[in-house]
Amino acid sequence: MGYYPLKLSAVGGLWRNPVYALGVFVAFASTVVLAQYLTRVIIVRMTTKHKHLEKNLRDRAEQIAAINEMLKMTRVQMAHREKMVAIGQMAAGIAHEIGNPLASLSSVAQYLGKKLNRHEEKEQLLLIGYQVNRISSILKRMLSLSRPATGEYKWTDINELINNTLSLVKFDKRMQSITIKNVIGSDLPMVWLNPQLLEQVLLNIFINAMDAMEAKQGEQEHILKVTREFKDAMVEIWVCDTGVGMSPQVAKRAFESFFTTKEIGKGTGLGLFISYNLVSEIDGTIKLESEPDKGTTVIIRIPMRPQKNLIATGEGRMDFAI
Repeated sequence: MGYYPLKLSAVGGLWRNPVYALGVFVAFASTVVLAQYLTRVIIVRMTTKHKHLEKNLRDRAEQIAAINEMLKMTRVQMAHREKMVAIGQMAAGIAHEIGNPLASLSSVAQYLGKKLNRHEEKEQLLLIGYQVNRISSILKRMLSLSRPATGEYKWTDINELINNTLSLVKFDKRMQSITIKNVIGSDLPMVWLNPQLLEQVLLNIFINAMDAMEAKQGEQEHILKVTREFKDAMVEIWVCDTGVGMSPQVAKRAFESFFTTKEIGKGTGLGLFISYNLVSEIDGTIKLESEPDKGTTVIIRIPMRPQKNLIATGEGRMDFAI
């Protein structure tokens, strides 16, 4: 088999030309350098992309873990809510059953009071009648609170509504170490609203205040102060407590749904969220001011008559527009 030797130097002897040889070397070296550079760029980009993918995976994993934790907490809260609903229903039934014998006792006490002649015995029967009527009044308010809101709007005395709500919470065992300062508002106008909704808002706020003061350690006297006034065509209700207070970060999230700093089973994170929405329904506003270790003030502002999304449908009643 023959062979043909490649005579590179045959074409004008270019390979023997130093300039030509240098050019070829530079071209080859440039190609190698460019290849290395492109390889590094590709590796860097792939590494960066890989890191981004890893970060995204970690973020997704954290999000999934947070969602799972939220679902777990929600399940616990819903179970607790169902239990409280069941207890509330039983309490309402018990209150109804107790109401009948109390009415009989009241009637008997009144009858005997009219028949007896001795002043001392009359005084004792009047005291019995007074206490029976007091229990009956408490039961009626509990039954009223246990019923769902009816949607009935009417001209409401804010002072009376606040007094009635306070008369309910004062029987809570947490109130034993709390002094109530109830500042009656003078010259308050009647307000057109659903009293059951505002009662629920106030109850939520009072319960939060009791929890905050119970959580604060120390021997200091705790005070729950409720004031109201008519200002700029709005009724303002101020609820102040001397509890643990909130940091600015916590206060900023206080009206978010399911946000709570309480232990599981002690709070659902829905009280202030529901209150915010209920107040908004009547064109009102609700905000809070708080300072750690000093306490919290909740301020509710309600117009005399709401306008948003409401249509008058007759005396004493308003329905929400759809």
